[in-house]
Amino acid sequence: TMLQPLLTITFLGLFYLEVQAGMAFSLCNDDLQATLKSWGHHEPFTKLHSRSKDRERYVSPSRQMGTWIYVETDPSSRPITLVKQSQFELLKVSYDSKCNKTLGYSVNKTPELVGEATDKHLLNWAKTFPDFLVYIWSPEMPLSLANLANVKAVASKMKIPLFVRLYAGSSPEIAKAVAQKNNYPDEYLQKLNSFELAMRDASQHRPVLYRIKNGQLVKSGIHGLVSTKEYLSLFKRWDNH
Repeated sequence: TMLQPLLTITFLGLFYLEVQAGMAFSLCNDDLQATLKSWGHHEPFTKLHSRSKDRERYVSPSRQMGTWIYVETDPSSRPITLVKQSQFELLKVSYDSKCNKTLGYSVNKTPELVGEATDKHLLNWAKTFPDFLVYIWSPEMPLSLANLANVKAVASKMKIPLFVRLYAGSSPEIAKAVAQKNNYPDEYLQKLNSFELAMRDASQHRPVLYRIKNGQLVKSGIHGLVSTKEYLSLFKRWDNH
């Protein structure tokens, strides 16, 4: 069965309401908990804003970078759907009142992602490098340019790779003009269209710096103009906790 993804890559409408440490379901709980475990669920669910009074929605990242888990219930916590979604595929499990399941699967073949960096790039980088930085810049945001030197200095001091990519919503024409003026390499003009980072507030503001260590995103993105010293101090605190 072909399904429409719950989120598109450029989705901006996530409204986080509260964190739910654990999910207990009024029906089918054992089956759902087993499924969640097999899908790599390990972090608390966050409740999302819902336009329907009859549905409650929750989201949580899985252990696999780029894959997220959604749960939809009715107000009595009866499960309605359980979804595992990545940038390119979606698996949906629907439950009826007797815990009978219906499975659906879809593949997202979005043609406009051709030539753009995606979650596949993040995963490949993570296989090659145990620790690296990803910096998303936008020519429409001048701080992106001012902050680049700080980010390069951080990568140099930490002796880890730095991948600089263009915000997916930026104008290619403006970016090319800025890149030519500043002698940026061509790779800086590749758009980063990442489902994982979109879920981690990449669209909130530019610039934003992410650190990925041992295949996992470390904490969250760091937005705005940040000094080299502040970056290093923050990463040190994160490493110690």
